[in-house]
Amino acid sequence: MKVVVFTATYNEIGNIERLCSEVIRCSDKIEVLVVDDSSPDGTGDLLDRMKEVNNRITVVHRPKKSGVGSAHRMALRYAHDNEVDFLITMDADFSHPPEYIKTFLDSMHKADYLVASRYAYGGSTEYKGTRLFISKTANVLAKRLLHLEMTECTSSFRGFSRKAVDALLGVDITADGYSYFLETSYWVQRLGLSVYEFGFRFKDRSEGVSKISKREIFKAVLKLLRLRFSVN
Repeated sequence: MKVVVFTATYNEIGNIERLCSEVIRCSDKIEVLVVDDSSPDGTGDLLDRMKEVNNRITVVHRPKKSGVGSAHRMALRYAHDNEVDFLITMDADFSHPPEYIKTFLDSMHKADYLVASRYAYGGSTEYKGTRLFISKTANVLAKRLLHLEMTECTSSFRGFSRKAVDALLGVDITADGYSYFLETSYWVQRLGLSVYEFGFRFKDRSEGVSKISKREIFKAVLKLLRLRFSVN
């Protein structure tokens, strides 16, 4: 059984070493894949030093900031090309606590596509105010306009079987930014992949700053509308 845990980094020097260490400790089956977009804070250099002492870490450097969605597409391609049995994706800022990796591993047989959801039974979030409103509104709109059955359509804390990886690589997912997660959710349901959700506690980042911008929110709204009018 080959399991890869993927994360994308941009200025995560305060988080990435501890994150990789905690993820690897979850299971001796796990390998870590990190895609770094030439972080100005030296995250990429730190990753290179880490992989020199731990052969379970693979690092891909991209020449510029190219969008979190395109990094996740790269992770799907990597999983396919390297015959990975199960791919887990997560954020690098500890908003996705590594201890839930074990829940993914224990549940991987339950479905093709697994989602750690803030809004499933037992889930919660530290978001408050405007950020919580935007998150909940995005998921409510996605569920209603696209007729999605998942409790959370915007999560990047997800698990993919080999079947799910191959199926998603076979469709044209175009989003490069955060709307990628919404678009993937749409295709998962349209492709008829089985889904399993479990609740988790979403933590606000303790190091660095949030990468999502007003422009990304606007692009997500446009993507939602495009997907809505493409539904047969």
